Amino acid sequence: MPVEFRKVSCPPITMIDAIAPDGAAIGIIGEDGAGTSTLLRLAGGLEPPHGGSVAVGAKHRFLGPTDPLNFAPVDTLLLDHTLAFHDRLVRTRAIMALDRLRQSGTTILFTSHEEDLLLELADEIWWLRDGRLIGRGDPAEALDAYRIHIGQRIRAWGESIQSPLSPRLRQGDGRAQILGVEIAGEDGKPTSVLRSGEAAMVRVSVKYSQSVADPVIGILLRTQQPCQRVVPGGTINHSKPPCRCVCAQHRRTASQPRAMRTYGSICASPTSTSRALPPRRSTAPARMTCGCGPPCQRCESM
Repeated sequence: MPVEFRKVSCPPITMIDAIAPDGAAIGIIGEDGAGTSTLLRLAGGLEPPHGGSVAVGAKHRFLGPTDPLNFAPVDTLLLDHTLAFHDRLVRTRAIMALDRLRQSGTTILFTSHEEDLLLELADEIWWLRDGRLIGRGDPAEALDAYRIHIGQRIRAWGESIQSPLSPRLRQGDGRAQILGVEIAGEDGKPTSVLRSGEAAMVRVSVKYSQSVADPVIGILLRTQQPCQRVVPGGTINHSKPPCRCVCAQHRRTASQPRAMRTYGSICASPTSTSRALPPRRSTAPARMTCGCGPPCQRCESM
């Protein structure tokens, strides 16, 4: 039997109107407080709606995160993060049991924060935000949209927190002192979080105790990907073993988009170390330097 929500309201749920058909597995996603668990409790009769109505099968079962797994035949099965604490073996067996239930006509509604589980089990995704159903559809497409939304939320949060980097003088003759290091996003605002692929800028404040000709600042960048060396002009050099060093020989090098790219997830917190270096004069062409090769003449103190 399908599960029908008819203009249902129960804080934080607000006017949800949707139907889960027979034999369907519906994955319900949303941030904490969005109302995902409340929706399942309404379907299970554990909470009465303040408005609207809920229709479910004559036999239904609600399982929470710590409830024993019970996959006996039932009209409607409601799983509220039920597999969150179980190992891979138990989860695989559970998914196979849920597939058998679905084939027999059981309607399954489940909440989860795990994309792999949602993609493996769900026929359709319902996305709740602030108690409202704001999207539903193909799991892969819905999760892509949700991932972008979460990335935007984290990016905005990164601008709201103060996380100053702590510069320190590692080498040099003491003529320069680093006063501060700040990371700014592509909008020019200071941030502690960057989106994957976002152009970024590193601002370094330096105090010189005496005149320094042609100063050089070196910046070490760490990402979640094997490192790439960024040479002046922003090109990527793969001719040598990968390293984690970037020689900011020109000021513009530090702001090259590829130099501050984050990889692999919605977003990542960048880590950067800067230090002031003594100037060195040389008529030879400038070369890049890193921890895995000989230093260039202008950067040999890195």
